[in-house]
Amino acid sequence: MNPIQQEAHTLSQDGYAVVPLVPKEKPAGWLLDNEADRLTDMEWANVEQSVRNLLEEFTRKHGKTETPTMPLRAAVVLASEYLRNEPPPADPIIPGLIDRGDKFNLVGPSKARKSFLALQLALCLASGKQFLNWDVIRPFRVLVIQFELKPDNYARRVRRMARALEITPEDIGERLVIGNMRGKPFSLDQLNVVGYDLVIIDPQYKLFAHENADENKQTDSARVFGTIDRIIGDQGPAMVVVHHAPKGRAGDRSIIDRGSGSGVQSRDFDGLATITPHRDHSDEWLVLDMILRNYPSPESRTIEFQDGQFIVRGDVLPEVQTSQSVNRARQAGPSVDDLSAKAAELITGPMRTVDVRDQIRKDFSVGEKKADTVIRDLERKGFRRYKSNTKPCYGMIEPPGRADSATKTGQPTLPGL
Repeated sequence: MNPIQQEAHTLSQDGYAVVPLVPKEKPAGWLLDNEADRLTDMEWANVEQSVRNLLEEFTRKHGKTETPTMPLRAAVVLASEYLRNEPPPADPIIPGLIDRGDKFNLVGPSKARKSFLALQLALCLASGKQFLNWDVIRPFRVLVIQFELKPDNYARRVRRMARALEITPEDIGERLVIGNMRGKPFSLDQLNVVGYDLVIIDPQYKLFAHENADENKQTDSARVFGTIDRIIGDQGPAMVVVHHAPKGRAGDRSIIDRGSGSGVQSRDFDGLATITPHRDHSDEWLVLDMILRNYPSPESRTIEFQDGQFIVRGDVLPEVQTSQSVNRARQAGPSVDDLSAKAAELITGPMRTVDVRDQIRKDFSVGEKKADTVIRDLERKGFRRYKSNTKPCYGMIEPPGRADSATKTGQPTLPGL
């Protein structure tokens, strides 16, 4: 029996572990010698057959029916070859973020405009323009497969966003292709993405429906993502899958668990990007978080959909909305700034201060002390306060820019209420 055939296969409680045994007469490090590193065809066949026997026995023991189809020789490599030879360099699409061959998930709650963010990524890559604040090194070929919108509606979305990004037909040429698959048959096994650098599939739940898969079942998720791995391995592009978050506040969960469904899709990736409502302005701002497997994860950032595109808000701390932050905000009530903005709309001309105070308390359900704070804040923002020249005399307040009564009567602006 040759050295390779002396591998022992031991069964653990959870499955099989393959343990290579060194013959007693051989010195330590024998398996790293040149003679053992360069396997003959017969020895490779023995390795493959040994692993296949293990997999078949594991299938029999655990009742699984699927048989791996990938040639084992392509998957089995001696670590010493890694030490001798440099791997090929990465083929970056966005340096330090995503490479060709990567599998990326984009996760966000319903109506968070995650499909818009995916489309912005596609347009920026196809044109070679900066995506948010990441540089794109050159134009890339991109395929977007979208299942949700009718073609005409998606066309309008593309036109609006391209206009916002100042991207022209000449900028993208033939590098961005849209697959409008709403209501059409689709199968990953028939997908041909040769020649593309990145493929976007939007959304995941529609993809799973076409694959007769349940995203809540680990076996189904593993099957679908295994097919994606095969497509990436055979054809080479990166693939981004747009996925929804479950109901509830996404910020209550860790970044890796913000996607709906089984834990497989939450961990089977090279990169994960999540967009989550911001703590302070959940209807306007989102927090973009990322976890990367092959590079250091970038810092979180606040983004805002403004004038038809997402922009980075470097002036806003990236703090996600959680159940705790919502409860604290409810207990504290609306902020003075928010109340001042709303109260300013009430004061269209000279009004008695006491009437303004009462109106603020009534309309916004706040106490007298907070209402007084709002009135002082309005004064800081340019509203005029003075005493009337009537009897009895009243404290008055009026919007800025008017010929106020204080000027006419010579009464000074009031220092307080």
